[in-house]
Amino acid sequence: MEIPISKGIEILFHHRGDPQKNKNGIDDLIHDIPILNTYVTLRVHINKQFGRDIQPNDLFDISFLCLCIPYCDIVLCDKFFTAAIHSTHLDSNYNTFVGYKLSELEEIL
Repeated sequence: MEIPISKGIEILFHHRGDPQKNKNGIDDLIHDIPILNTYVTLRVHINKQFGRDIQPNDLFDISFLCLCIPYCDIVLCDKFFTAAIHSTHLDSNYNTFVGYKLSELEEIL
């Protein structure tokens, strides 16, 4: 049996109270879903920090990073996203090593 996304969100909010009355409801929901938390954190950080819109290639990178950061032990990406991940503490929140140089792997393997 397939459950529509809207019904799933309704079920999740049922445990947190009405999101209209509980302003932290959406924040709590985002925090509890690692992929969504990573996506939102990176998007907000890049928009605020760099004052520019997300580029199309950034969306591809963010999409992959949302899967990797919460569920992988080691992630290598470009310098731009490594800095963003470190400054938002996503690496420490999910206990993931994030770097941009292959030589960094020698230190941890």
